[in-house]
Amino acid sequence: MGNVFDKAGNELRTPVAFHPGDFLLEEVEERGLKKTEFAKSIGLLPGNLSELFKGKRHINARIAVRLENVLGISAEYWIGLQSAYDRRQNTVTAKIIMQNLQAFIADTCQRGKGAPHLRASAA
Repeated sequence: MGNVFDKAGNELRTPVAFHPGDFLLEEVEERGLKKTEFAKSIGLLPGNLSELFKGKRHINARIAVRLENVLGISAEYWIGLQSAYDRRQNTVTAKIIMQNLQAFIADTCQRGKGAPHLRASAA
């Protein structure tokens, strides 16, 4: 999946990760497709398609190929969207874990507990 750049050639990034289901829902609505019929055309139950739209299910390779066959949008595009979403979500999760771990270590060291090598130095 290609990156998006502004007129000056700077890569545009957003702090918000959009699930590929958001893009799929928009595509289905723009084409005026009935969701139940569309679900059947790509081999999903309507409830599963609804979960995909809501970001509760992922687009895997099998679904991506079916989307390509029905919508004419490459499987690589859908896999790329899912990959970008997953990468962004994992980055956010890792940052939260690190912040919580740092706060825990700092709190533990202030109380004088924990391993000596984790205690904050006086200097």
